Amino acid sequence: MSAETKKPRRPGIRRGVSKKTIENVAAKMEAADKANTKDYHVTRIPVASIQLWDEQPRDIYLTIDDVIRGWIEKDDPLHTEKEHDLIGIVTLAISIKDTGMNNPPIAYSLPGQRVRLIGGQRRTMAMIYSLFHIASEQLEKGGVSFDSVINETPDLSLLESTLIPVKVFVRKPDPMMIEKIGMADNLHEGLTLKSKLNWALRITERKEADDQSIHWSELTGTIGVNRSQAFKWVKVLTERSNTWVGKAIDLVKEDKLSFSLLAEIAHAEDKQEVFERNVGKKRPPVDGPRKHSIGVKTTNLGSVKKLIFTNLDKKLHVEFDSVDWSNPTKVKKAFIHFFDLWEQDNG
Repeated sequence: MSAETKKPRRPGIRRGVSKKTIENVAAKMEAADKANTKDYHVTRIPVASIQLWDEQPRDIYLTIDDVIRGWIEKDDPLHTEKEHDLIGIVTLAISIKDTGMNNPPIAYSLPGQRVRLIGGQRRTMAMIYSLFHIASEQLEKGGVSFDSVINETPDLSLLESTLIPVKVFVRKPDPMMIEKIGMADNLHEGLTLKSKLNWALRITERKEADDQSIHWSELTGTIGVNRSQAFKWVKVLTERSNTWVGKAIDLVKEDKLSFSLLAEIAHAEDKQEVFERNVGKKRPPVDGPRKHSIGVKTTNLGSVKKLIFTNLDKKLHVEFDSVDWSNPTKVKKAFIHFFDLWEQDNG
């Protein structure tokens, strides 16, 4: 081979690939190998043997008792939230009654032939609802119609006798894998921004407890964001202890701030300035120090003097006898003093 002849590269292979890149790829390949059907088996399990996952990513306010009852009690403090949840459960229950459980829930084994859900909590609730409150009707022209009809006396023995398909892991996955599987399973059902944010915060805290940090790749496959969006999320998560980022996170959870503004605050050098520019300054706390003002420019000084002496007890007038009522600065100070005295008497 002559000195001028270059050896062709293999397709798909780049020169100078770092050891770290190779290790990352190898780790992903190993994880892919582990996440196959050998890790779990699909089996049919009594509904009564399934435990729900309290810390699952989706915000679900319904309880099993609500689902079995079929309706939400009027004095329930979460009545509005549960009613919203129940509407979705009824729709899903009709679908399950019509076509069956096409996407089995995911769980891991517990002692005593029980399982705990990792994903599929809504599907499980809908299955329970369909046992008691979905009725079928044969149509004259053929076919079957399904509708919700509340059964006031549900037969609870059906929870023991009814078997549903469940994907059960042979070995309990590690806590981080449980979180990721749960988030990925819930993602297709349209998680709220609050649910995604709560999950990401929880994962970040768990990783930091193990002296690790959140990586953008852990977000792209779980909360459904692309790479550039994931970098913004990572910045928010790593800056969450900052006072202004923390306040912005709380506002996002309350649906009072967009994630894009949250990310802008997290990336800003002067976070307070960006926060106040986008959100506005908050009033000082009720029990904290107060500032009183009669305006930047006070021109009608005589009116201020009249206001003070008209609304103040005569025995206190002596405290204002030395005020120079022609000096705006002195008048402002007098007004502040008057306001403090007035608050003491009137609360």
